[in-house]
Amino acid sequence: MSGPLVGLALAAFTGRGHLPLLVLGAVLIVFACAVGLVTPFYMLVFRHLPGVALFRQPHAILPIGVFALALLAGLGLDVVTVGSRGRAWAGATVVLASAPLMLLSPRANLRATYPIAVLAVAGVIALLPWSRVRAAGAWVVVALFVVERCAQPGSIIMIPQGNAPGFFDPPPLVAFLRERIGFDRALVIKDWNNRFPVTEKMGTLFGFRVVQDYEPLTVGAYHEFLRPFEDVNEDHPGFSGRLYPPPYHAGWPRLDLLGVRYVVVAPGRPWRGENTKRFRLVYDAADGRVYENLDALPRAFLVTRTVVVPDPDAALAHMDAPGFQPLAEAVVERDLTWPPVSARVDVPARVVVEQDEPESVTLRVSAPELALLVVSDLFWPSWGVTVDGDEREMYRVDYLLRGVPIEPGEHTVRFRYAPARVRLGAALTGGTLLMLAIGAVVRRTPRARMTATPS
Repeated sequence: MSGPLVGLALAAFTGRGHLPLLVLGAVLIVFACAVGLVTPFYMLVFRHLPGVALFRQPHAILPIGVFALALLAGLGLDVVTVGSRGRAWAGATVVLASAPLMLLSPRANLRATYPIAVLAVAGVIALLPWSRVRAAGAWVVVALFVVERCAQPGSIIMIPQGNAPGFFDPPPLVAFLRERIGFDRALVIKDWNNRFPVTEKMGTLFGFRVVQDYEPLTVGAYHEFLRPFEDVNEDHPGFSGRLYPPPYHAGWPRLDLLGVRYVVVAPGRPWRGENTKRFRLVYDAADGRVYENLDALPRAFLVTRTVVVPDPDAALAHMDAPGFQPLAEAVVERDLTWPPVSARVDVPARVVVEQDEPESVTLRVSAPELALLVVSDLFWPSWGVTVDGDEREMYRVDYLLRGVPIEPGEHTVRFRYAPARVRLGAALTGGTLLMLAIGAVVRRTPRARMTATPS
């Protein structure tokens, strides 16, 4: 709420002589309101555009907007220090008129009244006859917005400055999970009335994998894969990670395929899996309960039979059909290119995850016969795979996951994320820094003075 208002507040301190600044502020405000979450334009148009539709939420607009507003704030403060009061009447009038109108918004609430009040104060300060007072007042307005952002109650905003020093200390169940979870994943059933520290962001906080721990950009395909849980999504359709399925939910096979081995239940939540064949209670204490999902699939496994289903929706339908067993059959979108077939090798079928980092996954694979290695991680461009150091083609398996054909024998398989655009960006950044350094040296080099010689 307060982000776009910062730009509007700065308009109070500008005049007709700074038309580009006013236009920039207006564009930023309209953009923020248009693509803000759950706004009509966002829901009906923006999130369906090419590129944007690849993701559940285009959160990348948020840091871009914050950066742009920061630049706008710097320009506005500069205008305040040199501008005249007479040129600020138009902007101040707009700001003062906008503040009460925003209170009539159907989304206005108690948390919105603070930035709106600050906006009104900004309009008054802009009309003061003393330039130094106006400059000081502009800094106060910016400071009030910062205070409004950082002074939220600890139960609402999970940031260090809003909570006691020990707020993020891991509870005992975290140590329990760290000892057992390995490379598997967990699902968190949190209590919204006491949402921390047992939250879907436990993975980021405490260093283990949580299936709902969405990143700033949640891939649209991931949301489609988890669409069976939309009826238990607390934030439908805003976030795709806040899903809390009951023990008997029909969509659990999807979570099995993602390797969800444990379910973490916050204290006070009436989620019970003791009376099911799927779950086993393995931890019960004051800080929460942990259930083991006995039907969870391994993080990576071998499949010897594949079926080609090019259409993504048809692939999901095939996976939902009765009798589909992902350990016996894999759904692929195109024919596989198999490595040269050698004789069957007398080794046990086994897959061991040796290393798992955000940008690389290394596995030791033993395959007695030709098989498809399936890894329950997101298939996405710029991921590559090597088998014993040789580049291989990676395939999209079971709609969402990664796969690579493996010949009989023992192998080291490594998946690595290496997007070319990152390397290009690093090269451009390095070149720019080098040019800036050269420019700084050249500027500091004294130039030879030309001396006039008498004729």
